Amino acid sequence: MNTKAFGLIELIIVMAVISTLATLAFVAIDPGKRIGQANDDERLVEARSIQIAIEKYTTDNFNLPPSILELNNDVPYMITYSSDTSNFVSCSEVLGNIQVVNLNNELEAYLSVLPIDPIQRDPVANGTGYYLRKNKDLLIEITPCDLYANNNDFIGNEIKSETVYDDVATHVSAVTLLNGNMFIVYRGVDFKGYFVIYDSEGRLVKSETVFYDTPFITEIKPTTLLNGNMLIAYKGEDHHGYFEIYDSEGTLIRPAEEFHGYGANKISANTLLDGNVFIAYRADSKGYFMIYDSEGTLIKSAEEFHDSSFWGLKTITLPNGNVFLSWRNVDSKGYFAIYNYEDNSFFVDIFHEEADMMDLSSHSAAFSNGNILIVYDEGSDNKFVIYDSEGTLIRSAEVFYNEPVSALYTNTLLSGNVMIVYGNSSTDKSYFVIYDSDGTLIRPAEVLNNNEASSGARATTFLNGNVMIIYEDEYDIGSKFVIYE
Repeated sequence: MNTKAFGLIELIIVMAVISTLATLAFVAIDPGKRIGQANDDERLVEARSIQIAIEKYTTDNFNLPPSILELNNDVPYMITYSSDTSNFVSCSEVLGNIQVVNLNNELEAYLSVLPIDPIQRDPVANGTGYYLRKNKDLLIEITPCDLYANNNDFIGNEIKSETVYDDVATHVSAVTLLNGNMFIVYRGVDFKGYFVIYDSEGRLVKSETVFYDTPFITEIKPTTLLNGNMLIAYKGEDHHGYFEIYDSEGTLIRPAEEFHGYGANKISANTLLDGNVFIAYRADSKGYFMIYDSEGTLIKSAEEFHDSSFWGLKTITLPNGNVFLSWRNVDSKGYFAIYNYEDNSFFVDIFHEEADMMDLSSHSAAFSNGNILIVYDEGSDNKFVIYDSEGTLIRSAEVFYNEPVSALYTNTLLSGNVMIVYGNSSTDKSYFVIYDSDGTLIRPAEVLNNNEASSGARATTFLNGNVMIIYEDEYDIGSKFVIYE
């Protein structure tokens, strides 16, 4: 018998082949996930290298680089190669567009080249993919904008439930601050305006504060400014339209200012990509809009965008810088408009031709790719349609729930998908579902708050990906929230 044992060379070759096959099998199980994790490892190393370079500069010069010292505290800035620091660029980690800062020259002696995110193809136009935040103690944090681990979809595990207001609140709205906290505004049973601030784990940061102490406030609409502050637009007891500005800690920095006299209604406010604020509203049975800068200075006086009355106005800023508006018209049809910010023009169209839309049940949200989902209630059927950012229909009306609802709300998740939250009128329970930008259902309906009765639910995403859903508890009277990861 002629037997031959493996020699050392053959054994090494066999082990190398097995190792390669094992690696390929590991990646093949979920290639997107493995590549994403590898990119994240690189991102964290590169972010640390920028941090170290800043620390070395500070040690040698006894201060931070001048470009960093000039930045606002607790506001994210994209690190860029571009010399034009007036630009705003997208950063999914903070759910929006942020200003830029150029550190190339100041860090040149400590970092031969500024790192660029592994999937970033145009760092001059879009930034490096790493953003900087400075706090009041001059401590610096460098964070990747597109961590794969943070861009996975909503998990759905409940991590916190708490009462916001121990009676029934109305006109409730919530927006995420640039420091990661949640700013909640509402009208109390005394018809005054209140706000509170919570962090992403549900801890109270700012206790209940009165911002409007005269009954009867309505139409409360907050928006986060790109300088980290918060603007609240509302209709006062005199039926005039007002706004005021607070910092991220809830301190008033711009007292109430009137933007429209008697008759302001159906108010909506959102922040534009250049940091200005777009305020839309109904007055004299027509639609108008105005633009203010982040300090509250008027940039554009009132202009008409629609010549008849409407309800349920919703406005959102699109990734291309334009503004999408949707509403239920006086003829009970569904309308939308796209405001081209660059040339100050409107494109108006109808998304629902039948005159059977319910009064207030419609809402819209933008996917991360720029498509827009509109949900609406036409009685027993609740539907959605999807348009692209130019106003072209890409998904015709589809029923997502075929029973009467008490409210509809949409919310963009950190993954870029959209969550629809709605209440069942007959069971007094609230549900949520999740769709992707093609209109494909990726998470079937789930009941909110352990099957307990609730109404008026609305959802908002934190910067860490957690989601807060605020609702009215029908049994234990009060306004509550639940946070999901």
